[in-house]
Amino acid sequence: MDKRVIKTKTNLKNTLVAMLKEKPFEKIEVTELCKRANASRITFYMYYGDKYDLLHELYEDMNDEMYAYYAELQQTDNREDDPFKSYQNLGKAIIHKYKEHMDFYQNVKMDGSKDLLFSYFDFSLKYLEDFEEKYRNQLKPVYPPKQVVVTLMLGFWGFIYTGYYEGVDPDKLESDTMKMINSMIQANLFERKQ
Repeated sequence: MDKRVIKTKTNLKNTLVAMLKEKPFEKIEVTELCKRANASRITFYMYYGDKYDLLHELYEDMNDEMYAYYAELQQTDNREDDPFKSYQNLGKAIIHKYKEHMDFYQNVKMDGSKDLLFSYFDFSLKYLEDFEEKYRNQLKPVYPPKQVVVTLMLGFWGFIYTGYYEGVDPDKLESDTMKMINSMIQANLFERKQ
């Protein structure tokens, strides 16, 4: 991709994140977003169909970063691809993503923008369903897989978000989250297959 295109898209995403500190996603208009980003509406619509496409690409960027970090953890700490260790590494990658993008994730909350919350939920659900599918032959959920994935996703998100929101020390929050993940994956949610 051309460097100018990357710069323009990055500017639009950064402007969206900055605007989310001021108002809910539903109230952000493309015209205002473009004005604040010093970009024309024509430029915006060259790359995005609407503000939801911009948001989706922002999620993709953050998840690509998270997956790269997860792949790095797997390469250095889980060469045997053990499913339990993979869940732990996924937890570390999720925490890393939240820490790196707290300026955005502080706006994804139950009492905030419903569009932001539901689009995040849909995007993340697909990612975690793919993850669960990969390890299903080795680590089979005892309960229906989709319900387990949703429970884990909402549980991790709620635990991390609430901790940050309440000002828990980031290192303590990371340590506590990893303990919770270890407890969950070693509980009776999964049946380990050999």
